[in-house]
Amino acid sequence: MRFTLADYGKVFSTRPRGAELLAVVESQAPRGVVVEIDFEGVQSVSYSFVDEFLGALVERASRPNAFDVAVINAPTRFQRVIDGSLASRGLDDALLAA
Repeated sequence: MRFTLADYGKVFSTRPRGAELLAVVESQAPRGVVVEIDFEGVQSVSYSFVDEFLGALVERASRPNAFDVAVINAPTRFQRVIDGSLASRGLDDALLAA
């Protein structure tokens, strides 16, 4: 399943927005699949958004019978933010390589 962030905007910057999109992904993601979070077309993300959206998503995906998460098309500048969020949650190696 591919979740394209650009379908929901170009700039993402708050925890409430992260929680909103987290709920959307969780409602759509079937168990046992790979959920690809596609950053193509996104101009900007904040640490707070990434932590609330992607950090929480990866954390929840690590539960038994959940789904896997892969990040695609994330520019290097976003990858640093993503890595920081996952590291702070102890999930350094939790993303699938995509």
